[in-house]
Amino acid sequence: MDIRFWATVAKVQTLADSGIRVTLDLPEDAIAAMADLVAAKAQGQVLDVTCKVKRNLLAGEEASD
Repeated sequence: MDIRFWATVAKVQTLADSGIRVTLDLPEDAIAAMADLVAAKAQGQVLDVTCKVKRNLLAGEEASD
């Protein structure tokens, strides 16, 4: 299963155990992606994540895909 969405980085922090936590903000229409992420968390799945910068898009603007 592929979960695709665009997002902005809301927060990056280090944890007490030296882990790293990244918080993403998704657009309001990313309900299906959110549901897939909730299901992956509930099932304890590990995700293989690749991020690409969307060209010509600034935080707060609408994405076309």
